[in-house]
Amino acid sequence: MRCLALFTATLVIGGCGGSADPKVTDTASATYNGTPAGDADTDTDADTDTDTDTDTDTDADTDTDTDTDTDTDTDTDTDTDTDTDTDTDTDTDTDTDTDTDTDTDTDTDTDTDTDTEPPPPVDPCAGRPVGDAVGDCAQDFALLDRDGVTHNLYDYAGEVILIDLSAMFCPACQAVAPEFERLHEDYAASGLRAITVLYEDADHSPVVDAADLDAWIAAFSVDHLVLADQAYLMWERYGVVRPTFVLIDRDMEIVMIRNGGGAITGLEAALPGLL
Repeated sequence: MRCLALFTATLVIGGCGGSADPKVTDTASATYNGTPAGDADTDTDADTDTDTDTDTDTDADTDTDTDTDTDTDTDTDTDTDTDTDTDTDTDTDTDTDTDTDTDTDTDTDTDTDTDTEPPPPVDPCAGRPVGDAVGDCAQDFALLDRDGVTHNLYDYAGEVILIDLSAMFCPACQAVAPEFERLHEDYAASGLRAITVLYEDADHSPVVDAADLDAWIAAFSVDHLVLADQAYLMWERYGVVRPTFVLIDRDMEIVMIRNGGGAITGLEAALPGLL
């Protein structure tokens, strides 16, 4: 730039970089500036004005404005509002209401009906005529033993039954009692059921009680069943002769009726064919 400014004056000298006389340079200088020479105010104001205003404007205004505004606003908003709301309201409501109600209602109702009420007895004479004569199906009875236990004739259905109807005051009845016990001993194991029925006591009274039965059992060493007929039930069925014997087979049919002490022999002879 300086080279240009001085161009006019220097032209004569030969160039911008020549070794001209300083004075000429001064004069030209003076003419250019329009000021008296000497005010050396060289004003080197060469106006270099470097004004380096390089205006690099380093205002680099890099404006890095690092306003990176990364705005990381990580607002990750993870909102971990995990709201897992596990609401573990597991409501397991285990309400285990297991209600085991073990009401196992086993109600086994074992009502085995131990009410051991025995089934009604089977009628061995069903469909057949019932009576008191030979060939009839024998009528049932219900008589007491010395312990007050009731015995029914039909309790012994299926056995051969021999009944001795006697009175305690009767000499013939007393005489045959030992023989009747012997039949019991000899044939009981084969299925004979011997039963003595007393219908009058020693005073001719029909009121035979437990003491009377005990007295008869003791007097004749009786081991078979002895019952009391307190209403002449059996006496009226089979006659008034003392003693009277009634033989009944396994089907409850009357096969023989004998009276008197001498009857034992005939009865015994019939037993083998029935047992």
